[in-house]
Amino acid sequence: MITKDILGFGVADNFAGHAEQAGEYFVCVPNTHTSMPKGLFPFYIPRPYSESFLNRFCIHDNIILPLDSTLKLQAEPEIALMVDVAYEGEYVKSVFPTHFMAFDDTSIRNLKTATKLSEKKNFSIGSKGVGNIIALDKFSKAGMLDDYLLTCFHIRDGVMRVYGENSCVVTYNYFYETLLDWIVDRLNNQPDFDRFYELAPIVQASGFPKRMLIAVGATRYTEFGSSEEGFLREGDTVIVVAYNCIKIPDIQGFIEQNLRIDSPQSLQSLASNDISILVRKVIR
Repeated sequence: MITKDILGFGVADNFAGHAEQAGEYFVCVPNTHTSMPKGLFPFYIPRPYSESFLNRFCIHDNIILPLDSTLKLQAEPEIALMVDVAYEGEYVKSVFPTHFMAFDDTSIRNLKTATKLSEKKNFSIGSKGVGNIIALDKFSKAGMLDDYLLTCFHIRDGVMRVYGENSCVVTYNYFYETLLDWIVDRLNNQPDFDRFYELAPIVQASGFPKRMLIAVGATRYTEFGSSEEGFLREGDTVIVVAYNCIKIPDIQGFIEQNLRIDSPQSLQSLASNDISILVRKVIR
């Protein structure tokens, strides 16, 4: 269970091709490799902070649209990690993943007033969603996540479409030890730069939390997911699935076989150690 005392972060631009599809372009940190994620952004800060919208707990069963009906939203299928955090003085010494889950980082695409990425991320109490939480054996090669894929489906007017490409989670640009080292560095050293906040003061303001929830990046969309038709509408349903492809080789067939269009939330009864599944209705 995700509680309100957790600090939530997301990794920006960690999967080839997603940022371009989403219309998000970032200034690169000087002297870094082009495949490196562009930054780490907060989507929820549990204690009072100057950017007060980030104090709104935004993890919810449903996607709750913002009040401004002109804003365009896309779901973002991701893997999220629950991590234990160790400190050395006021610096983060290590982050240790203990669990993972399917995650939806629904984001606004056309908020022209936004100067920071986080402003597009926490737009209501139903901005984010998490699937059932699965314990990790280890977060390294030859661990269970080697066999996991991530995908996303969309239902509108009784028709299900594939929304996110079926992607191996190990094809994130940064994953396993490389990702963890990068996260520690960003928590300690990320400056206020481009559309990203300095993070050390946020960690300090949050009371040096011992646990964090970190969404590691959105994968690519299908043609439908990246189209104008793919922007979310009231009444839509979004299904994000992280699954063991050895145990469930045909995920689309598996979902279609178990889907009840009149009650898509019933799919969540499929949750197990082989599948983290998240079903969210789009509401106002």
